[in-house]
Amino acid sequence: KIINTMDLGVGRFPITTAEQAQQMVDKVKHYKSAASLGSWRLANTMVADNEDRAGEHLGDAEVMDSTVIKSSSIYNNSKVYLDITNINSTPAGARAPDANKLINDNIYKGTFMINYSGHGNTEVWADERILTSEDYNKWNNLDKMPFVITATCDFGRFDHPEYVSAGEALAIKPDGGCIAAITTTQLVFAGDNRVLNQDFLSAQFEHIDGRWNTFGEALMKGKNITYAKSKYTIGLRKFALFGDPALEPDFPEHFIQTESIVDGETGQTTDSIGALGEYIINGKVVDKDNNLLDFTGRMNVTFYDKARTVKQQTYWNEKQFKLQNNVIYRGKATVTNGKFSVAFIAPKDINYEYGKGKVSYYAENGETDAAGSDFNPTIGGFSDNPRIEDVPPIVKPFIGDSLFRNGGLTGPNTVLYVILEDETGINVSGNSIGHDLVAILDDDVANQYIMNDYYETAPNTYKKGYATFPLVNLPDGKHRMTVKAWDVNNNSGIGYVDFEVANGAITKVQNLINYPNPFNDKTHFRFEHNHPDEEMYTEIKIYTMGGSLVRTIEQNFTPTGSHSNEIEWDGTSDSGASLPSGVYLYRMKIVSVKGSQTTAYQKLVITR
Repeated sequence: KIINTMDLGVGRFPITTAEQAQQMVDKVKHYKSAASLGSWRLANTMVADNEDRAGEHLGDAEVMDSTVIKSSSIYNNSKVYLDITNINSTPAGARAPDANKLINDNIYKGTFMINYSGHGNTEVWADERILTSEDYNKWNNLDKMPFVITATCDFGRFDHPEYVSAGEALAIKPDGGCIAAITTTQLVFAGDNRVLNQDFLSAQFEHIDGRWNTFGEALMKGKNITYAKSKYTIGLRKFALFGDPALEPDFPEHFIQTESIVDGETGQTTDSIGALGEYIINGKVVDKDNNLLDFTGRMNVTFYDKARTVKQQTYWNEKQFKLQNNVIYRGKATVTNGKFSVAFIAPKDINYEYGKGKVSYYAENGETDAAGSDFNPTIGGFSDNPRIEDVPPIVKPFIGDSLFRNGGLTGPNTVLYVILEDETGINVSGNSIGHDLVAILDDDVANQYIMNDYYETAPNTYKKGYATFPLVNLPDGKHRMTVKAWDVNNNSGIGYVDFEVANGAITKVQNLINYPNPFNDKTHFRFEHNHPDEEMYTEIKIYTMGGSLVRTIEQNFTPTGSHSNEIEWDGTSDSGASLPSGVYLYRMKIVSVKGSQTTAYQKLVITR
């Protein structure tokens, strides 16, 4: 027994009201529900401040990256390092908007863990303010909540009654934020942070006797290991867990293995992937003893090109690290009775040097999940049996979803939804300049949106897929979004969508219709608005042409795009009687959750 060590895992809910307590409990329940299943559980985000006299922050982040990989190879780690990020000079100081965007994008797509090393305070990360309340207040990630480690000063200070620290705010955010935060409450130092951060990760990603450590157990073990090595207690006491100490992270339960890779032209097994070759991956879902499971569900497969080495001079020295984020194929498949097959065509834009790639697997069936990785396939060169064609891809962009009408209305924060089709598949490798899947707002090619990471195929085909990309802070007015895509043969296709953005501080409605119109026994009301994804109240009052009110319909709903949920009416009055044939006037009022409202009018015809 070593004195000053912990005997049990301890955490805290940084709450001040009973309502916040219930919200924290609800978050824990949701984290363990089927709604939180998804391939985001294989994504980690390593974030590092630029190196300076205070510490080798990039080097520290690389230590954390290696620690996770050493424990398990299934994770796909993205890296947001300020030393390799553009820094802009502004009147308010240095800023790194690309870093903010990368962090927010990873939250939108989903990330299992975020690990930050660098400077910070109770409000932000880094002098460049790469994470602020303006960022995390927009996180609506209840289905994809990461756990967060902040090796920085003061981020989780909870003992000051005059304010809520950023660490507290992330933990108690009711519609997302983080599920747990291992964060600091006072001034700390980079060297001590590195040791505890690494020891915590080693314990958290440790799988022993078929179980994982809970958040509380991992922090307890990490602190005890650190103390046993250094006997330093002051720094350890400044790290606290905001969250349930008895909660296990959402690690995948079962395992996925590759059985074979087959050349689609010859039917022969192969371990090499060449440009424009068609290949079929066969695999299985197994338990910890490699027994085939009776598992039927949905599979996500991502095939990565070879890792590349990045070199960067920092304050201390030249750093080298690996990035493996160029994608050969990202798609979906069906798992039936534990078995699956995935077909794809490798893009022309692979890195032609030979080397080992990585296949990343994730599967879920609505109750449990499985994951795996395969580093055996060799990638490089050109296929002996290339699939060559010269037909450009079909590109169909929408705002929100495919029900959007061209020229329709939306708010400043929405999503771009794109349907893509091509006989050989879409190229999202990112290996060749100018061949990305991009969106361009109002012909501003200098500030195009790169959407490679947001594309995935429809289930069981490489010939059709979708991209869903978040758009934020769009300016008011009428706009055109141009989407350009390349297929794996480097044929390009273009699609357009026109739309109007109305200020989110007001509520605006257009294209109010009911259909069918005229109708006999049933009609549906529908309209477009500028408050996507916000809870709304709708009231429809129906009048005779003489002005008598005959029916009031009320409904609360949360739209998933810029068009309303369909509101059905059976042509009856408030008393339940069928209304006679004739022309009627209806007035619709909508009220946003923030209190802004508007009214629109239209006519309908009943024919009996």
